[in-house]
Parts: sequence; structure tokens; C-alpha cells
Amino acid sequence: MVERINGAGLDVIGVILSLQKELKILLSLSGSEGVIQCYGDCLSHENGMTIYNLLLEYAPGGSLADLINKYGGKIPKCDVRRYTRMILKGLSSIHDNGYVHCDLKPANILVFPSDQQDFQLKIADFGLAKEPDEGNSRKFLYQYTFHGTPLYMSPESVKLAEISPALDIWSLGCIVIEMITGKPPWHELDVEDILVRLAFEGSSPEIPENM
Repeated sequence: MVERINGAGLDVIGVILSLQKELKILLSLSGSEGVIQCYGDCLSHENGMTIYNLLLEYAPGGSLADLINKYGGKIPKCDVRRYTRMILKGLSSIHDNGYVHCDLKPANILVFPSDQQDFQLKIADFGLAKEPDEGNSRKFLYQYTFHGTPLYMSPESVKLAEISPALDIWSLGCIVIEMITGKPPWHELDVEDILVRLAFEGSSPEIPENM
């Protein structure tokens, strides 16, 4: 699996910096259970263009979003428990090393075959992650540039720009609801309505009655 970027301009430079940040984080988490493995980076030249490549472990099963669809939209509770435990192991490694993922969602959780059980889940895509040395230095920036995917963001991260491990746990709760129901919390709302509920109403996603 290769993440690639080519071209020119400030947008491309920003993406390259994001990928280099992801490379640094993934190398620091090398060998961690529940986290995708990275094998370095390289430059290649194709059709007269220089391309930056981030070399990642290949996930033949696609993403958790794909897996939910393969189940027909709803994953049985016994499997939800196993998959949630796998994601928690990945988050434990991430948080123990001082990082916050900041964009945990089914599309960023990849699926691998496993000898012990049907699938193994691993967390990927650390381009928005908060690093240990950032502290609150980027809090002002977070308040004016939304950091993450609204459907999975926590109230304090939206209202107060507080980026802590609690954000990832809230996101995981949203993912559990999605695995059970086949739909993300507040899927019927637009982004503005979601942000209002989180920041001003103190609302939480509805927990399915059958959970």
C-alpha cells in the first residue's frame, strides 16, 4: 500500500508535510499492536514528475467501512465486541506514546486477514494526529480550522478546541454505534447542525435500544 502525492504548489507541499508527519509518527509506533506498519518513504519519477511515496503495510480487506458493508450494514454484537477490543489496543499504543489520532473513523481503520480469527483491525491515517510536543500551542488554530470529521468529533474538541485522548474514545463510541446500526450517529444531519448540537446543545448521539 502506497500513499502518493505529486505536482507542485503550496497545497502539494502541505500534503507532503502531512505525509512526513505521518511517517514520523508511524515509525515511532513501529511494532505496536493495532497500528498499521510503515516501511519508510521514497521518491520516484514517473512521466516527468517527481512523486513522494509513503510505504505502508498492505490491507487486503480494505477498511472497516468496507467490512460493515460486507456484513450487510450491521455487524453482529459478538463481532462488534472483538473489533472494538482490537481498536482499543491500537488506541492504547497511540495514547501511551503521547499521540491523539484526532480522525478515528471506519475509513481510517484497515482490515487484515488473521490466523487466529477472521480479521485483524489496525488504525491508519495519522495526518491529523496531535503529537506529544504540541501541547496546547495549536489550540487557537484548532478553533478556526476544524480538526477531524464532524460525525466523529467530541463536544469539547468542537466547542473548546480541546484535543485529548478522550476525543479518540468518543470517536470510537460513534464507530461502535455505526457497526451496530450500519449508519454513523447523526447521519441524517448536515455538518452545521452537527456542530451546533455538539458545541451549543451538549447533545450526544442516540444509543441504539438494542445495545
